[in-house]
Amino acid sequence: MKMDESAGTCRECGGELKVEEMKEERVKKVRCRCERCNRIFLIYFDEEWNFLEEHPEERVVENEKLYRILREREDEMRELLTAAQIDAVRGRLENRDVSPSNLSRARRRLRIVEELTGVRFEFMIG
Repeated sequence: MKMDESAGTCRECGGELKVEEMKEERVKKVRCRCERCNRIFLIYFDEEWNFLEEHPEERVVENEKLYRILREREDEMRELLTAAQIDAVRGRLENRDVSPSNLSRARRRLRIVEELTGVRFEFMIG
């Protein structure tokens, strides 16, 4: 996929989505803008470019933002997650090996937050 290339159709208005930015990590993230309604979407693909998920940009907490929240608001996060779970999420964001059980427990709790708020945590995609 290249800049200004079509990335599909807007699910809101049917307009054409154009690629604006792309990050290639373990999960590829493509930022697209609808030419008709101007909404921005984040579309996620696996290593072979198989579609994973799509979300309006404002409904996704990107990894960098989550990492900053974990660092700056750790006391508040400890009301939701244990110290070991916070360390597991932080380690996952830093691409370190982490305890699968702590990461799994953190994901279960964060899924509840996603369901209640409609906000998607990017590190849980893929």
